[in-house]
Amino acid sequence: MLISSLQYKAAKHTQTHYYRKSEEAHDHVFAPKDGGIMAYMTGVGEGIQAGDYLILQDDYQSEQYKVDKINYYPAPPDMWVALLKQVAS
Repeated sequence: MLISSLQYKAAKHTQTHYYRKSEEAHDHVFAPKDGGIMAYMTGVGEGIQAGDYLILQDDYQSEQYKVDKINYYPAPPDMWVALLKQVAS
């Protein structure tokens, strides 16, 4: 069962969160769709809400996505799944 982000945290200002691709650490799963314009992402981290921005970086480039929808898992409570929309650079 997933918990809606509206139930998880009270409304707040938009924030930007950074995630880095790494061979050693696997704190998120990113699954692009529609050629990367949209994506699903599962990750760990508190306080991410719809309207926030995620910047995904590797050694050579970064891409920015806006969180369209997000739901938190009940356990662990900081694990979430989100639908993202790519922000034009």
